[in-house]
Parts: sequence; C-alpha cells; structure tokens
Amino acid sequence: MKRSRFFIAVICLAGLLGMYFAGVRYASRVEDERLAREEYLRKETEWRVLSLKLRSAAENFRGTAGILIKDLEYGFEFRHNEDELFASASLAKVPIMVAAFKASNEGLLDLDKEMALTRRDVLPGSGNLRFMSPGTEFTLRELVDLMVSISDNTATNMVTRAVGMDYINRAIAEIGMENSILSRRVADYDARSRGLENYTTAREMSVIFEDMYRGTLVNQDVSAKSLRYLFDQRSRDRIPGRLPGDVPVAHKTGLERGVCHDAGIVFDPRGHYLIAVLTRHSNPNSVPSKNFIADISLMVYERHNMGAGGEAALRGSRRVTLSPEEVQRFLFEKGFYEGNIDGIIGPRTRSAVRRFQEFSGLTPDGIVGPKTTGAMFEYSAAAGKDMFRE
Repeated sequence: MKRSRFFIAVICLAGLLGMYFAGVRYASRVEDERLAREEYLRKETEWRVLSLKLRSAAENFRGTAGILIKDLEYGFEFRHNEDELFASASLAKVPIMVAAFKASNEGLLDLDKEMALTRRDVLPGSGNLRFMSPGTEFTLRELVDLMVSISDNTATNMVTRAVGMDYINRAIAEIGMENSILSRRVADYDARSRGLENYTTAREMSVIFEDMYRGTLVNQDVSAKSLRYLFDQRSRDRIPGRLPGDVPVAHKTGLERGVCHDAGIVFDPRGHYLIAVLTRHSNPNSVPSKNFIADISLMVYERHNMGAGGEAALRGSRRVTLSPEEVQRFLFEKGFYEGNIDGIIGPRTRSAVRRFQEFSGLTPDGIVGPKTTGAMFEYSAAAGKDMFRE
C-alpha cells in the first residue's frame, strides 16, 4: 500500500513538473515573440524616419536620381524613380560578369582559357590593359577580375567578345532585368555618339544584387563567385566612402559623362542592406553626384543612431493626440502657419493643416486625425528635435 502511494506521488510530481516546465517554455516563447515584435516596431520606426530624410535628399539633388534601398532582414524599402532608365556606364559589368559565370556553369565557356588582346579591344577610360601590347594573353578569369576590381574597360570588351553580346542580353533577361540592355561595348563612345546606349534601372540593379545575396542568381555557385569579385571593387568614393573602413561592401560603380552610379550590398553587422543609387546630371564633373551617393549611404548606415531629439519625438509618437498648441507649434516650425500660438484651431490653423496634409500626400481635410498626427511625429523625429515645444 505504501509503495502504491509512493508511485502515485511520483507520478503526480512528474506531472506537476511537466506542467511547470511546459508553462516556462510557453512563457519564454511568448516573451521571445513580444521582444521580436518590439524589435520589428523599432526597426520599422527607424526606417520610416530614414525614408523622410532620404526623400528630402533625393528631391533636393541637382539632377535625376533613381534609388532603391532595402533592409535585407525585414524587407523595408525606400524607392525613388526606381524604374527610371539610366545609361548604365560600368554597372553593365555586373550582368556581363554574371553572364560569363553562367556560361562557364553551363559548360559553354572555360574561364581558364587564354585570350589575346587585340587592337579592337582597346578603348579609353578606366583600367590598365589599354597600355598593354596587342597579343598579350590573359585568362578569362583574370579578365573578369580586372573588369570588376578596377573596372577595366578593355578587359570588359574582351570578356564581352568571349561571351557574346546576344548571350549576355539573354542572360540579362533571364535573371529578371527586363528593361536593361547591352547595346554596345562598354566605353565605345563612337557607338554612343551614333545613338547606341546601354541602359538599366535602380530596381533592376537591386534585383541582381538581392538574388546574388540570397544565392539564387542562376545558382549558389554563380552567386557566391559574383559576390567574391564585387568585394574586391577598389573604387570606394561612393557607397563605402563615408562608412567605417571595416564594414564590408560588395558593390560596383559606374561613371561616364553626365552619369554617376553605385549599387551593392552593405554588410552592416547591425543589419545587411541593399543600396542602388543611379544619377544623371549636367554638372561640370561628377563630384556632386559622388557626394550625394556617399551621403545617402551614410544616412542608411546611421539609421540606428536616432539621437536624443529623434528619440524624444519617437517617444511622443506613442501618443494618439496632440494639443492645439502643439499642432500650431509644429506647423509654425515647418513654415505652414504664421499666426499666434493661442491654442485655438480656427480657420488659419485649419488652412495650415490642409497645406501640411497636401505636402505629406494626405487627404487635405484640415482635421488632425491619426494619419496627420503620425506624419507630424515622423517629421519631428526626422528633424532630430521636438518640434511641438519651444
């Protein structure tokens, strides 16, 4: 009888322990989900504030910019003229590289085969091969490396000759770059003067880089090879230009008269992101465009550093209403309202609210509802200060 009671007690204790540990596991899972949700909301807020800053910078750029930036973990995106066609300049070397690796993967091309430099291959612009004697031999693997790492135009033309323009354009279409095209050899300025141009868009450069990052660009092998070569890009005056030197960046620049680009992936340890910034301008040189791209890149990198003012504004954004005085103060700070801060929502204040709503792409009804309030908090956070108080 005593033994029976002992076994019953053991079974009951085991059951209670099982229930306890199951409860602990459940509580832990609930807590993990709560923390993950909080982290997502924090990242989302950072991205919304960043988007306001990026929009302002893009709209103030002296020229035309096509931009696509994407958080590769959470999927947040910023887009501006992402489908605008731009002369691709040396960005075309990325799909040319991919086409070469694809042809090698299919057994159509031997990357270790040697090619002789011809006079027709030699074109002006970046690179060192143009100074080499005709007949000098290089393997295709060496040429691809030179094409990407130092953006050698002559090496690019040799790779293009080996792979074939038709094959390259078929590969471009197959990897989802529907509007991109290679119409002439890179740096063939005589062909350009006859109206032949190579084109791409910020969206399509983003497609190729994201697929590369996820290992789905043709296949895992082609994706990995492409990334390795792009890490060796030596021109670092745009996307990596103002980032800490130890942040890895796989990217490719592009530069010709009137256009300046950079596209790639920043392996920020706090969160990897994709960035493609293409510009067209009429400036006497490319310095303003290079600075613009470097500024955009730094803004994205610093999205985690909200600053005290931004954090205060974001803490305030958890409120659902603003007082009449706060509304007037904000509208005054933004330049929409010139009246007294008297706490009276009269015709002048409502008119200012409508102007702000139009500016923000909201329905201009003059009512400070949740969407208008949210927009005001976001602008305050983007400014890095509390715009609701003196």
